[in-house]
Amino acid sequence: MKPDEIRILVIEDNPNWVNKTRQILRHLGYANVKTAANAEDARVAFKEFDPHLAVVDIMLPEEEDGFDLICAFTQVGQETTMTTDKNNMKSYAGELARAMKVKPMDF
Repeated sequence: MKPDEIRILVIEDNPNWVNKTRQILRHLGYANVKTAANAEDARVAFKEFDPHLAVVDIMLPEEEDGFDLICAFTQVGQETTMTTDKNNMKSYAGELARAMKVKPMDF
């Protein structure tokens, strides 16, 4: 499969990270990228867009976080990877055990 045929869903609430991630993916040839800024939009996009890969921020602004989404996505066989920024590393470190339980493709 060619990079431009791969559907990638980026779930991130920080517009700067969304833009940077999209730029990097486009530079690498991945032009078929959809974004969602919250869990509700992510669930809709996942169902409609049927991504090959989901890049998921674990720190989302609502009660349902990235871990919840990854659990839902992996139940239907979706490969996922989680991202975070350096500012979240302290709280993120405490979530390592939870992350391993959802068995992401990469962490």
